[in-house]
Order: sequence, then structure tokens, then C-alpha cells
Amino acid sequence: MTWMNVASLLVSALLSQAVGEVKEPPVRLTGAAGWSGRYVPGEFTPAWVDVDNPTSKDKELLLEVCWAVSSSGQPVSEPTRDGLHGRTGPVHELSLFMPARARKRASFVLLAPGGDGLSVWAFAKDVEKDRAAAFAELTLRPVAPGRRLVAGVGRAKLTGFDALGIDLAACPADELPEDWRGYASLQALIWLDGRGDEIRSQAQIDAL
Repeated sequence: MTWMNVASLLVSALLSQAVGEVKEPPVRLTGAAGWSGRYVPGEFTPAWVDVDNPTSKDKELLLEVCWAVSSSGQPVSEPTRDGLHGRTGPVHELSLFMPARARKRASFVLLAPGGDGLSVWAFAKDVEKDRAAAFAELTLRPVAPGRRLVAGVGRAKLTGFDALGIDLAACPADELPEDWRGYASLQALIWLDGRGDEIRSQAQIDAL
């Protein structure tokens, strides 16, 4: 075997190893909770989570959502569901089959606890591998005692309500809750310039 053959074999082996070590992007979670990031303690509040599977493989995921102390009060920067500090209330679970390179939105309603410094946390677990796949913190803040919450559907802005003790929240039509309890914290819902064709599901219409 000549040195040229040896070199060729070494290059082929290194290339094969490099290809084998290419890592696919991880599952991603994004979302929002409350009405423009606000909630009323003691009332149900909506939350939604977008789950992205950018990999080339189908995945069985378990999505878990709960209230807990915000990231500023967590002992680590990347908490796990089991290690989450200051969790309060139940953990809401949803099993999701995620085809390769797919995105799905999951909608929840959660009973808001009292107190400040809380966030809604979402965790995705890879069922087949039995390990955490992704997490996201959905930040929000409570409406001040004595104030009320009104939401407008669309992108137009309402004005003149602050003096009446009303906090205003803007909500695109595609982010409306899929459970009627998600509206419990609102004094009113005003349909502004929201487009009906932006509604994603029949469940959103039923909730309205």
C-alpha cells in the first residue's frame, strides 16, 4: 500500500467521523402567558406554547407547564422540571407527537396564584430517551390590587382607560384562549381590528 492510499484512507475515516458527529438542532419552546404578560391573582389565565421539532426524526414529547418562582429566584440558569424552585399549583401535562420538522401550538389555562415574582414554566421531555428536551420561561406580572384588566383583539391601541383603573392588554386573534376559563380574569374583551381568519382553531371560537 502506497503512502497515497494510506492518506486517502485517513481522510475518508476523518470525514466519516466528522459527519457522524454533526448534531441536529434541539427541540425549541417559545410562548407567552397572561394577557400581554399580565394576570389577575386568583383567576385563570391563558398560556400558549409553540413546540418546534427541527430535527429529521419524529418525536414523542411530554409537555409540562406550571407556575414557579421566576428565573431571578432559581438556583441554576437552566432548571429542570423536577429541580424547579418554588413551584406552586398543579403541573399541566400534554402528550405531543411531533413529526420531523414540524411546529405545533399547545394552549393552556392555569389558575394564577397570589404573590409576585412568578413565571409560567414549560418543559418538554423526550419520551423515548426519557430525558429533558427543552424548556422555556414565560414571564408575566400581576395586575395591581384594585385595578381591572380589559383586552383588545387586534393591533389597534385603546387609550384613555388608565384613569379609570383599567389595565389594557392587546391580543392578536391567533393567541386567543382555547378554553373559556382563560377569559375569567377580564372585565371585558373588545374586538378591534382583529381578523377572523387569524383564528387558528374551532376551540378558540367555542371559547369565545
